[in-house]
Amino acid sequence: MPLTPAEKAELKAATNTLEHAIQCRDALEDRPSQVVDHQPLEQGLGSMFDNPRYSDLVVTCSGRAFKVHKTVVCSQSKWFAKKLLGPWASAPCKPDINTPAKEAESGVIDLDADDPNAVEAMLRFYYTSSYNEDDKIDAESGAVVPPALLNAQVYTIADKYNILELKNLSKTKFKLAVVTSLTNDGLQDALAKLYILANRYNIVELRTLMETEYAFGTATPQAPCTFHDVVAEVYSSTPTADRGLRDIVLTATMDNIEVVSRDRGGFRKTLENNPDFAADVTEAVLTRGLI
Repeated sequence: MPLTPAEKAELKAATNTLEHAIQCRDALEDRPSQVVDHQPLEQGLGSMFDNPRYSDLVVTCSGRAFKVHKTVVCSQSKWFAKKLLGPWASAPCKPDINTPAKEAESGVIDLDADDPNAVEAMLRFYYTSSYNEDDKIDAESGAVVPPALLNAQVYTIADKYNILELKNLSKTKFKLAVVTSLTNDGLQDALAKLYILANRYNIVELRTLMETEYAFGTATPQAPCTFHDVVAEVYSSTPTADRGLRDIVLTATMDNIEVVSRDRGGFRKTLENNPDFAADVTEAVLTRGLI
């Protein structure tokens, strides 16, 4: 039985969506990485991170303890250096540099106010000029932390402790993670639509293609999208004047609005809970002439 004009149009639209998603995915895979593959500061230095050998400082955070070396962290961080040189003065008077700070005496610095994964990334950066985004677990929920969310947290801690190089690196990693996540989500969505259409209209060849090349025979539901969590993290942890991550999130949202708004309820809740994001989206809609 031949397809009706409406059915042909629906199939064509789904195919075009798939082709666009594949082009985006291929572009991400083919282009050179924007993240510089940094080398260790000196041979073997990277292996000394969280290594008790010669360690003379412990950084604690949410039950975790990182063994580091004062020479490494203090030479790159004014905050750590000042923390270990002398006591903090509550009054506007000059601290007595001859009196050791409590952190210098104990050899322990507590950063419990910060995210432990971000702290680990910051400390590892001191040793390797980079950090690992994989296999991070949230200390409270036990859930896997997606790269985009981790990079946003690293950006925040880099800004807090004034580590410009780490802030720039996390921004670059964040942009790549957000674009990759939305592109993959859009690709899977397009594949699902084509598989459903192939079943509905009994297009055997198309259904076979989806099953064999993309293993979509079971039409497995996708994992819940974490993009809304990323928006909340960025807009709650960065000041209004800091557009570093906000502009990346806004551009990714507008360029992938069909994917982002697929969960209408979740998208609406994100707008309601993040007024600055809602204002940015509204301005972008008006600027792009979408209404």
